[in-house]
Amino acid sequence: YNYYTSYYLPFVTQVPENVLDLDSLTPYITDPSGFPEGSPVCATVGRTNETQDAACKTGFRCLYKGGLYPYEATAGSGISKQTFVSPIGCTTQQCCFPLKESLGYNEQGCRRFALGSGMSPNNLCKTGHCDQTTEGFTQIGRCSCPQSLAWDPFTVKCVTANPNVYYEVSDKDCAAGYQAIGGGCSGGVTYQGLLSADAMRWTCLSGTPATICSSNLVPSSVSSAIGSYENPNADCAPDPFLGAEITLQDMSSADFYLYVTDQRVTCNIDSVSQLSGLCGQNIEQVTWEETTADAEKYDLKVESAVKISARCQTGRILIGGYCTFEPQPHYSVHVASYTSYPAVSSDGITAEWACVGVAEKDIRRRRDWRRKTPARRRENAPVLKLVARAACVVGSIIPPYTITTTTTTETTNSTTTTTAESTTTATTTASTTTTMTGTTTTTPTTATTQPVWATTAPTAASAETR
Repeated sequence: YNYYTSYYLPFVTQVPENVLDLDSLTPYITDPSGFPEGSPVCATVGRTNETQDAACKTGFRCLYKGGLYPYEATAGSGISKQTFVSPIGCTTQQCCFPLKESLGYNEQGCRRFALGSGMSPNNLCKTGHCDQTTEGFTQIGRCSCPQSLAWDPFTVKCVTANPNVYYEVSDKDCAAGYQAIGGGCSGGVTYQGLLSADAMRWTCLSGTPATICSSNLVPSSVSSAIGSYENPNADCAPDPFLGAEITLQDMSSADFYLYVTDQRVTCNIDSVSQLSGLCGQNIEQVTWEETTADAEKYDLKVESAVKISARCQTGRILIGGYCTFEPQPHYSVHVASYTSYPAVSSDGITAEWACVGVAEKDIRRRRDWRRKTPARRRENAPVLKLVARAACVVGSIIPPYTITTTTTTETTNSTTTTTAESTTTATTTASTTTTMTGTTTTTPTTATTQPVWATTAPTAASAETR
């Protein structure tokens, strides 16, 4: 049997090792790399789960949902045969079932099913993590969330248990232990900006960078295929969209704006060097707050631009945002998007998403293409509005603490001289100021030396007295 299969059927990789487990070679010749998904033939192979599983393609197991599946449990100094109920498999009969991301949160079997499948136990879990250490699941494995993440039944995924951020309003890197997850440029004349290559700060072509830093949020970046089509776009789905990185082929902001549909960000012009969507990984459901204002002016100068900002509700933190115009401007109407950035509030801790932009007031006349005569002005055309949108989640603002210590020393010496003796008193006062992110603690310390006694040369009168 071994000679026949190796010499005449070398391309058949999933043939049973024991000839007694074989009824016919035909199914193996038909599917030489293993039985495909849904094939019930695996159930007729051999008498053990291992043999039946080996008959399926790599990454598949011969499973019946609700059926018993064996595993070896460590009991004291020995090993005992145990079974557990399979949470996955075909529902009507035993068949080849795909393992990749088949197990949901808190379902067991990720370690056991992965044995001999050519897959990592973590790849079997929708959560991306197989717990192999919890008591009772050491040999079986149970799908759970990685450390620092918690299961969210609303988004049906593992999310950061308590997202925390702080806002860096300067051309500085995020503090140690933090990384940049978004940002914008304030005080400039262009919307453009990017995350630095090391994801430590926001970089600007014009204006001052404002960076959103976090110690436990790590967004992904989805780039658009620039140059392959007009109106480039980047789609974050199924992850939520948080913001965008953008550079244009020139510095001009005229006739440029972004608009977002679901989790897809699109640029209205094709003269783009780079467009990337910043997408939230392991983030709970994002809520969007917005503010609108009439953006129509008689010119597009930055001095005439409208500035608005959107803020998150109490208990939520700002993790991203963007600016747009609504309704979507007609191609003949000129607009300018100047700046879009997280603006730190007066308290120095919280932030809002700020936008600066302007739309040209539509005062031109349209001509009828048939008569080539002026037509009536569109009195009922909707007013273009500048829209600021802020991406918010439940979390905390935790600025990094930096300690600065300043010591000031004052010394006062006073000397008193008498006929027979002199007294010198030295007093030293030291104050130490410790500053920790806006909190100043001053602790005065006073140290007084003991009087220093000195004997002077006696005068003639004192000598006669003695």
